[in-house]
Amino acid sequence: MEIRSFTEYQKTLTTVPTPCPLLPGQLFAHQQSINKTVRQPAHGTSLTTPDARKHGTWELGTALADALSLTLLAEQLFEKELIMSRTLKVVALSGGTYRPSRTLVLTQAVLAELAQQLPIESHLIELGDIARPLGSALSRAELGAEVEAELQAIENADLLIVAAPVYRGSYPGLLKHLFDLIDLNALIDTPVLLAATGGSERHALVLDHQLRPLFSFFQALTLPIGVYATEADFANYQITSEPLKARIRLAADRATALFGVHAKPLLKIA
Repeated sequence: MEIRSFTEYQKTLTTVPTPCPLLPGQLFAHQQSINKTVRQPAHGTSLTTPDARKHGTWELGTALADALSLTLLAEQLFEKELIMSRTLKVVALSGGTYRPSRTLVLTQAVLAELAQQLPIESHLIELGDIARPLGSALSRAELGAEVEAELQAIENADLLIVAAPVYRGSYPGLLKHLFDLIDLNALIDTPVLLAATGGSERHALVLDHQLRPLFSFFQALTLPIGVYATEADFANYQITSEPLKARIRLAADRATALFGVHAKPLLKIA
């Protein structure tokens, strides 16, 4: 088919199939390259004649390729706009059972950092608040309405933050009991940001050796960057360690990238 006008060319765009998506970071550079190469032919010029090729204007193949790129760019920007306009349900679970709690302080710090980068509706669950009715239930059918509502909040979250203190070399048994009552399929593909607190750095591997396998069972998407804090990172139950603050920013930054927000060029911090 010979296309004799720019209007006829535009009509062909409706038949162009949807391409595979680009990474968000490629969009701006891709748009710039399109702007440099796309040129509209002179009025009445055929896009497939030798004369058109001679004058370096449109050829059908190039025109369709550019159309694909423009369609792709519009789709990507539209998807990002949808994500940014929707409030994300972020549920944070602090696995400590006492107050004051360094685990709770760490959980709140991660939530606050996420709130600066994403439109979120946060819900904080303190294990200590539901410890007794949770611990007395042998099955989910025995749970009261308050605890059942908290379990449903976990199951319906867009993003989970799970923070646990280290007791006797592991996370608390009551925290495990809570997840024993979670539906087996409820957390599939749910992003989970892991955090933990311990008396010393010797317990730092609790994130990878204890918590990560738990959520792998649920087929959840545990984020690669977790946050571990020791007693030395706090003073009067406030975070005073600059490396810990930087780690929290890094973890939040990596989490936001999952929701279409361009990640900041932060360095990895061990």
